[in-house]
Amino acid sequence: MLKTLIESNPGISYAEARALLMVDVKSIETDVTTSIASTRNKLKNRLAGLDHPYHNEEHCEEVADRTKEFLDNLVDPTILTDTEKNLLVEAALRHDDAHAGKNYRQLVPNIEGAGMSNEEWSALLAIDDMKDKLSQKELEFIENHILATTFGQSSALIEKTFPHSSELKGKLTRKYAPVSSSEKLLALADVGAFRNGWDRWINTSLNLVKEQGNIPENIDAWIKNNEAFVIFYLKPLLESIKGTFKPEFYLKLTKELQDIIDGLQSLKTIDSPQRADYINKLEALKK
Repeated sequence: MLKTLIESNPGISYAEARALLMVDVKSIETDVTTSIASTRNKLKNRLAGLDHPYHNEEHCEEVADRTKEFLDNLVDPTILTDTEKNLLVEAALRHDDAHAGKNYRQLVPNIEGAGMSNEEWSALLAIDDMKDKLSQKELEFIENHILATTFGQSSALIEKTFPHSSELKGKLTRKYAPVSSSEKLLALADVGAFRNGWDRWINTSLNLVKEQGNIPENIDAWIKNNEAFVIFYLKPLLESIKGTFKPEFYLKLTKELQDIIDGLQSLKTIDSPQRADYINKLEALKK
């Protein structure tokens, strides 16, 4: 239904499309695990078609796996029901469904859902896939958690990035943010590539730069960008849900994150062998 809806109303807003899709939601009790499984092939086919360097099937599966591990290490396993845990993992797998490969889907020409953010489009796809499989409450749980992974579209950042365009501010600004513990848990899983260790994390960072096409002018600018992200976004996000995890698991996460911070610090040393290596990798992205 979503495809037909967009084709007949190309300028439709997220709120309008969502309302129309929700009309078809069935008010029935279902087995969530079975209902989710019945829509998995459709989702997997879309994820397999993502050919972006960063936002791709591997990333979505990694986020789902991290979410499962986070759920296994809750200090109080009962803060979420078994149904909510299943829905949270499903939201993790779907959070970048049909991603545009650019931060602002709204600026990508000739793409479905061009007036919506990537997260809004992913949420609509989830609703469309499962509107006759899950209850409205269950769908809204998935929807809200997908939207909570929105990053980089706050009014302050849009104002800084596009200071002279009121049109772009209105088109790009989104107020979504993780608020509940489970939303923050998913947001952390989304940006939790630090769990893969320094080498894989840094290559993931390079893949994101490659996808965005916004290559920093030099390695020091690249280091500064990564430090700002880790120290001012990622670290506070982790600290905000410290009490959600078992103490020993939280200490493990903080150690893994500190390894990334230390690695970035080491790249500032002019005679560091790794510095020269990553200078060459950044230069290669410009070709």
